[in-house]
Amino acid sequence: MTAPPAVAAAPAWVPYLFTVPNEILLEVTDYLDNRQLSCFIQASRHLCKPLERVLYKRSAKSTNAALVWALDQMHVEVARKALEHGANPDHHVQGRGYPLQRVLDSKGHWEILNALLEKGANPNLFSSPGNPPLYSAVMSGLERETNLLLAYGADPNCESAGRPVLSLTYPMYPMAKFLRVHRALLKNGADPNGQDNDGLTALHRAASNSKLAPFVHLLLEYKADVTIQAKDGTTCFVKALKARDRSLMKRFLKADASLINAAGAKGTTPLHYAASRGMDSEVDFLIQKEANINAVNDFGETAAHQALKMNKFETAKKLVVAGIDLDIPNRSHETVFLLCMKQLVITERRTYLDLIQFMLENNQDPETCAVFRGVSPWDYDRGQAARILARKGLSGARICELLLSMKYPRL
Repeated sequence: MTAPPAVAAAPAWVPYLFTVPNEILLEVTDYLDNRQLSCFIQASRHLCKPLERVLYKRSAKSTNAALVWALDQMHVEVARKALEHGANPDHHVQGRGYPLQRVLDSKGHWEILNALLEKGANPNLFSSPGNPPLYSAVMSGLERETNLLLAYGADPNCESAGRPVLSLTYPMYPMAKFLRVHRALLKNGADPNGQDNDGLTALHRAASNSKLAPFVHLLLEYKADVTIQAKDGTTCFVKALKARDRSLMKRFLKADASLINAAGAKGTTPLHYAASRGMDSEVDFLIQKEANINAVNDFGETAAHQALKMNKFETAKKLVVAGIDLDIPNRSHETVFLLCMKQLVITERRTYLDLIQFMLENNQDPETCAVFRGVSPWDYDRGQAARILARKGLSGARICELLLSMKYPRL
């Protein structure tokens, strides 16, 4: 039994009947005829207004109002009574949504939720702004409510803002419960390959967070496709690469070895991504797993080109040591050697000179790669060093000799 709502002090003539719990007040009205009910309502004007509306139990409008009040207060008995007297379990209130939606947006109330579903509430109804009931239950980690909604036919593939419920991968509750809730979704038909507006699947999102590795294994258990690419061409393998999660990378390659060379947006492979960010340990791993070190993107660039453009010298050196083809030109006709020369003149960084010397020591022919189709680095660069060297009429080989003999040009 619950206490009656707080009210202003009633005059002395108000019967003591109105100090009893709400449930008894509601039961009393079942034994009154219309005239007595009218008198009762008039006498109970000192009670709070929402409870007063409950007394009009023969009006659908009033029973719906009672249900609204019960949901505001999360009052189980009043909610049940209103439903017994014909309140609509799908009664919509502008700006508040549907009953199920309101219950679950309030972090759930299992008894009221069960009462609404037993009376035929539609588990898939929701209004915007707002989420489907099942979406809210999963987001809040309400395991019992999730199972109840699924038992009453909630759509396990429901979405909010274009994102499937299975892709809710930021658990604010323990991982064990997270896995039970998401396993329930998968058991009831959730699509493990459902994509959001960006083309991301639950596997993409889980692979981005090392803490969600158990969820990755659950998705793979339910045949999640590791080859699906998001709209930007990203695979779950690249997501694991970004997270530097070696164990997940190995797991994805075990599922499909072709992921190691899968090209994404603009032809970028995992090796391009790792090299451009100087992820040396990941580059070593990819080379060890036989990634194609000579793969080019849409701009004709190898991973070494990308590493040099981002000033990742050690990474570029690793790729040179691994045997990358130094004669591959990009769309600007720059080979790796040519790009090194150009960057050296532009930045005057000793590291580029060291890399040039390293390539020469590894039998790189400066005459064939320092000039490509008659174009030298000086034709691209407008720096002072380029103009001085070009005026001297030095060939590509002579430029290399000069730079190496000077150790470091100070022009």
